[in-house]
Parts: sequence; C-alpha cells; structure tokens
Amino acid sequence: MRRGVRRIVIEPNLIPGRPAGLKLRFVDLHPGEATRCIDLRGKAQPNLLGGVKARLPGRPHPETARRDFRQTLKRKKGFELDIIEGTIKVEAVGSDAAEYERLDFSGGTLRISVVYPATDEARELASFNSDRKFILTLKTKSGETIQLPVFAPEAR
Repeated sequence: MRRGVRRIVIEPNLIPGRPAGLKLRFVDLHPGEATRCIDLRGKAQPNLLGGVKARLPGRPHPETARRDFRQTLKRKKGFELDIIEGTIKVEAVGSDAAEYERLDFSGGTLRISVVYPATDEARELASFNSDRKFILTLKTKSGETIQLPVFAPEAR
C-alpha cells in the first residue's frame, strides 16, 4: 500500500476593477493501476479534476484584505466565498475510466475553516509538518459537497 497526497493549487484571481478572488485547481492523482484510494477512515476517495473561481461576497477593501482575512478566520473560525464558475470531474479510482460524474459549482460556495484538535481531519493531517491546516469544503447550488482536509506545505 502506498500513501498519496492530493495536490490542490490555490492562487489569486486578480482582475482589475473587480473584487479580489481566488482560483482553485485540482491536479490529477494519476492513480495508474491502483485498485482503490481511501482515506485513514477507510472512506473511498475519488480522483478530482478541474477547478473553480471564487470571490469573497461584498466588496472587501484591498488595503485591509490581509487583516480582514486574519480577523475573520479568528472570529468565525473560517470564511466562505461565492463560487463564480467551475466544474469538477469526480472519477472513482480503480473503476472503468468511463465512470465519472461532472459537478457544476457555479453559484455554489467554497468554505475554508480551521481544523479542530481530536477530529478525524486533525488525525489525517497529523503526519504533515505544517502550521497551516484547513478543511476545504465545496458545495454546489443543489447541495452536493466535497470536503477535504488540506495543508500548505512549508516553503523549501
């Protein structure tokens, strides 16, 4: 059995004259001939491909964005962004390559929240050396949800 780490690229989505946002992109796991992919709880994990663009609701002030981010994370233990556009292909690992589902996240929400100690997410992230560990939750307008524990690797 081999342990794999899902790679998610999160980068700013800066468009002049528009509120700041972010782009989130899932990188292919390349499961190859793997028969299954599970998390530490034994729950099946799909290969996720695609991405979304999101922005904070309202009109955040650019000079205070960093401070606002830290205060919201401290006060509300997370923050929610509106997804502008994006689709994600959800592909079962170890199944026929033709078996997949495409989820449209346009009009949905993206939530980034803190990981609390003694939770399944905290146990799953315990072996990774990072001070920045979060729970990433994507929700479609119809209520379908993808929730992943994530960490930011330390700069090398």
